Amino acid sequence: MSVLSVRTREKRDVQGLSRVYFSCHPDDFKDYFDVICEDIFRTQNCAIYYESEWEVPAGERELEELLASMQLFVIPLTNRYLEEESRSINREYVFAMEQHIPVLPIAVEPGLESKFSARFNQIREGYGEIQILNRCSADDTEIPYEKKLADYLSHILAGDELARQIRAAFDAYIFLSYRKKDRAYAKELMNIIHRIPFCRKMAIWYDEYLVPGESWSQNIVNAIVKSALVVLAVTPSITEKENYVVEHEYPEALAQGKSVIPAEMLPVDPGMIRQLFPGMMDMIDCHDSEKFAEVLKGSLKQLVKEKSEDSPEHNFLIGLAYLSGIDMERDPDMALTLITDAADAGLLEAMDKLGVMYLKGQGVAVDYKEALKWFSRAAEKGYSWSMYHMGEMYYDGKGVSRSYDTARMLFSKAAGQGNQAAMYEIGLMDQERQNLYCQAREGDTEAAMLLKILFGKKS
Repeated sequence: MSVLSVRTREKRDVQGLSRVYFSCHPDDFKDYFDVICEDIFRTQNCAIYYESEWEVPAGERELEELLASMQLFVIPLTNRYLEEESRSINREYVFAMEQHIPVLPIAVEPGLESKFSARFNQIREGYGEIQILNRCSADDTEIPYEKKLADYLSHILAGDELARQIRAAFDAYIFLSYRKKDRAYAKELMNIIHRIPFCRKMAIWYDEYLVPGESWSQNIVNAIVKSALVVLAVTPSITEKENYVVEHEYPEALAQGKSVIPAEMLPVDPGMIRQLFPGMMDMIDCHDSEKFAEVLKGSLKQLVKEKSEDSPEHNFLIGLAYLSGIDMERDPDMALTLITDAADAGLLEAMDKLGVMYLKGQGVAVDYKEALKWFSRAAEKGYSWSMYHMGEMYYDGKGVSRSYDTARMLFSKAAGQGNQAAMYEIGLMDQERQNLYCQAREGDTEAAMLLKILFGKKS
């Protein structure tokens, strides 16, 4: 069995935190894990998962299920990483790209950009086109590593305040009770529930791959308290001895007066279920979608009767919940649907988020044309962050011809609305131009050429 270890800032409980996976060459772990964790924790309160048992066999299903729940993969780049074979390259990087989970390569040794691009484009064309964050750059005109990291993480991970807004937007909570060995069936059941229209905006509380600790049992109790309903995933393993669900979760649900719906995932003897769970209703075949929806609706009749809010703002927040896996399974397709609905309804934040998703490959394949489309729509309506992101695209030449003049114009518009990130970019661009100008005046032909290419100026 594969189990991921986890580290959090100040040893905080992982419940509800954004999930980051640290992937590396096994021999690089001891040198860079602590360092990268400290860098990330300085700007984001998240949970960083890592594999502590390097001999886990490739293809193990449970590990892939865990990795699929991550919001970001972070990789420290070294020469060793790019030159030698490892599970991180051959399996984890490819998995992240296939699942459209953003990957952040952090160069911890100099001069790796071209080597990175060549190595991963050999695996598949386009895999090496991800922008590297250089931790060891000495260029004073370059945006500092710390700021680049903070900006990137702020657009990919949900911070504490945004997570609070998302949780407040849920129509209700459903507690999913299941044996941990049935994780795959639990995920299937979550998808079944969320495909029922009136359940789409309800959070499903599950253990989020928690590592059991002293607060684990209390988290279970607290989750049942705030849930409107308990759904039990029934498989043959639910009848086994030393069963936390039978011994703790079901009695707690009864004590709190919660309705419990037994959703039959696999055939189980009804008599045995009645014996283990006295007083519970008969099992419902959750694959009979019409009947299962009817039972859920009956148990949630008061909540379903009250019309669920359908504003663009509400759809956007629930879409972010699906995108990040906040108190529900990560479902990029559902996220894209809800966030696009909000954007089509005119919500500028949703337009900008779609642009970021397509720019970074968050939940979707990287598509610079789509990113520019959504940034342009929001920028035309005066949204400063979209102006800033378009400026970044022109500055880096992503999906457009590189143009410092256009980038500066967009940054200036954003700065005019008080966007501090854009103000910072303008300062760096002016410093870069001045440095190149001075170097060109001193006879540096390379600087003169770069000055002409970037700014259309002669020395």
